[in-house]
Amino acid sequence: MPEHLTDAGELGHRFGQAATLVVPTLIVAGLWMAWLLVGNLQGLLLTGYGQALLFKVFLVALMLILASANKLRFVPAMQGRVAKAAQHLARSIEVEAIAVLVVLSTTATLTSVLTLPS
Repeated sequence: MPEHLTDAGELGHRFGQAATLVVPTLIVAGLWMAWLLVGNLQGLLLTGYGQALLFKVFLVALMLILASANKLRFVPAMQGRVAKAAQHLARSIEVEAIAVLVVLSTTATLTSVLTLPS
């Protein structure tokens, strides 16, 4: 609703500030865990587990790109009371939600179907 654009933009801005600290920490932790689990480049590229892990990393990168668009483009536009910005942000969040579901499905596959490379 147009009367809530400024408040929503401010909330998005505060969320983006928190994410700026949390996201890099999660990326480093994820890379460290991947290295501990797979152990080498061959295990990453030539095994089903490694390929599924790469797919998951690709999806997370897609979500980070969308999150960047939200933070750098849509949230400032909402703070500037641009009505279409809220629609664009909602669409971006919908795509992110779909990506999250696929990441969770991939994680389920990694933890219950595939085995770690030897």
